Amino acid sequence: MMKLASSILLVFLSLITISLCYAEIDITLKWGHDNKTQISGYRIYKSTISSVYDKNNPEAVINDPNITTITVLNLPDNVYYFVATAFNANGIESDFSNEVSNPKPKRCIGD
Repeated sequence: MMKLASSILLVFLSLITISLCYAEIDITLKWGHDNKTQISGYRIYKSTISSVYDKNNPEAVINDPNITTITVLNLPDNVYYFVATAFNANGIESDFSNEVSNPKPKRCIGD
């Protein structure tokens, strides 16, 4: 009987640890603005796979060229990759910027 209780307690404590390790993260992106070009705004793209982005599905569209910071909120703890594009009044979009990513997420002991 004592062995069984110890096993159950160990499993229960493991489940608590796993649930405490889950976290959401906020990621802030900042970029520079080139005043020499006629930029109307920016599109921000997010992926969990490096260099794989869907131009039809931006994470955010910023219609003000003076806004050069965005915070993406409440993301499940993971590694995310981001690129940005600029677009002009005619909707012509630039190539992707350099890719940036957040640090590798912290893992629970035993993962």
